[in-house]
Amino acid sequence: MYGVIHSPSYGGGCTAGRFALEPPVEIAHEMPPTAILNSDCTMWHIAATKATQVASVKAKQYATAAVEVPNLNHAGRGGDVYGCAF
Repeated sequence: MYGVIHSPSYGGGCTAGRFALEPPVEIAHEMPPTAILNSDCTMWHIAATKATQVASVKAKQYATAAVEVPNLNHAGRGGDVYGCAF
């Protein structure tokens, strides 16, 4: 229900350019088991996909990983689901 209630603001944000719809989510800084991504003001699910991919590769190599994703426009319930604010 959460997403449905906020659909008008998401749509308006997209058309007004407040959300980057095809952002180049890239690694801005990296150390062996960690990374910071530049999400270019996109919504959480786009950046979270890239963050999960990066964390998965790092965790396989180092047995642990942490990926930070600042510069998000909207994390919504994603922050609750993943236990942090992206």
